[in-house]
Amino acid sequence: MLTPRGTSRRSFDNPTDDEIRELLGRVRTIAVLGLSPQPQRPSYGVASYLIGCGYVIFGVRPDRDEVLGRPCYPRLADIPEAIEVDVNNLGVGQSLHVSDLALATGEILTDGGVTICTVVAPKVEEEVAPAVGAVAEVAEPELIRKPKAEEEEAAGED
Repeated sequence: MLTPRGTSRRSFDNPTDDEIRELLGRVRTIAVLGLSPQPQRPSYGVASYLIGCGYVIFGVRPDRDEVLGRPCYPRLADIPEAIEVDVNNLGVGQSLHVSDLALATGEILTDGGVTICTVVAPKVEEEVAPAVGAVAEVAEPELIRKPKAEEEEAAGED
């Protein structure tokens, strides 16, 4: 099939309900292609619902900076995949907060006071030496015997 622009269109089958449930259970960040700022549009309703369920939503729409208070990017490739943070300069007891991050592009939606990481001293467990003159308790083995009736029967058979 050809579209009016002359490009070929591939067929696409929507995922099943089970496939959608599995996907939504596995991911927490979703890009909504063509996220509309109009409440009557399906993309707006879906994105609004997902935000209400705690998902992180990014819009992909070249003519908008944001929709539903979420950032929009011109292309899917423009959404940052990950943020790498170097914590080598942090000392013991110091923390890194969201407000400490600086991004070249994009916007951080999480509250600036949220702690990303805290450096703590390693825990060393001390071995406790036994007290001088202390005698270690040795557990006596439990003796398992046949009940008396079985012993008498076994003795009578000999």
